[in-house]
Amino acid sequence: MVVKNLREEQRIIEGIGDVFGALYDDLGFGHILGSRRADAKWNGILKSCVLARLANPASKLRTASMLEQGYDITIPVEQIYRMMDRVAPREDAIKRQVGQT
Repeated sequence: MVVKNLREEQRIIEGIGDVFGALYDDLGFGHILGSRRADAKWNGILKSCVLARLANPASKLRTASMLEQGYDITIPVEQIYRMMDRVAPREDAIKRQVGQT
């Protein structure tokens, strides 16, 4: 068998949520879209998308599919777009927060 003939058939990502999820929370990103009770849903969607895209960078549509297939987390792509609408006006503040960590 020649190494150059090898191809990836499946990728198993273990521990993304454990390692990077804890880091995400430790850095204070768990409330990056606000700390009100109503913001919890959007913060959760953002966290799921960030962690999924760390594991496998993809489009928003593919991320929604991957979350459902690989992690049993169902987030309709429309909600991902609505979450991004909440990120947009906070972009500068988020960049400052990320830069300070």
